[in-house]
Amino acid sequence: MHPFPRRAGLAALLLALFALAPDAAAQVWGEIRGSVVEATTGEPIPGANVIIEGTSFGTISSRDGRYSFPIPEGRYLVRFSFVGYETIRDSVAVARGLPTTVDVRLAEDAIALGEATVTASGETQPGISVITPQTIRNLPTP
Repeated sequence: MHPFPRRAGLAALLLALFALAPDAAAQVWGEIRGSVVEATTGEPIPGANVIIEGTSFGTISSRDGRYSFPIPEGRYLVRFSFVGYETIRDSVAVARGLPTTVDVRLAEDAIALGEATVTASGETQPGISVITPQTIRNLPTP
């Protein structure tokens, strides 16, 4: 008996397994997508952080406030944040092979600042500046 048919059968089996592997791997992943907008105006917030807490998964929103990223199926705590806005955390269930849409409205964060005192020290000397028409003509113009 010649070993070639046996090797061909093994090669065909391995090829079939590798061909099916991407489909199997793709099915355990889902997707989180949605938009991040300003709460009062509905305007998109580009550059807002969308992070899965406790993981390295996340992204930022695009110019139109939209975001999306793949993530394994499961339940996650998603944090939405942007400088000057209140942070929102939301629990999200991601299903295998399906997109999960989470649209968020971020409200401005009203931070009460305390009193600030500014002091300056140094010597001030009175001076006289003379501006001639020639000085004005020599100024760069846009």
